[in-house]
Amino acid sequence: MSAWASQTKEHWKKHRPKLYQGLQKSGRLDEAARRAVSLTEDELGELIEKGLHFDQAWELVREKYMFLPSEEDQPELGL
Repeated sequence: MSAWASQTKEHWKKHRPKLYQGLQKSGRLDEAARRAVSLTEDELGELIEKGLHFDQAWELVREKYMFLPSEEDQPELGL
């Protein structure tokens, strides 16, 4: 598992424990973390191709799939 996937899981465990526990119980936690990283990498690449600097692109996409807002701040993700 990639470092980003591990970081994603740790973030979910801390900030979205209900999501984390549900994915873990269903056996889909690793798959979901890898998917979040893949979606982030894809969108990051697209933004860089459009001319954005990595740091700008990273700011735009990192919280979209990987580093989700906390359950307190946003109880429903709307996915």
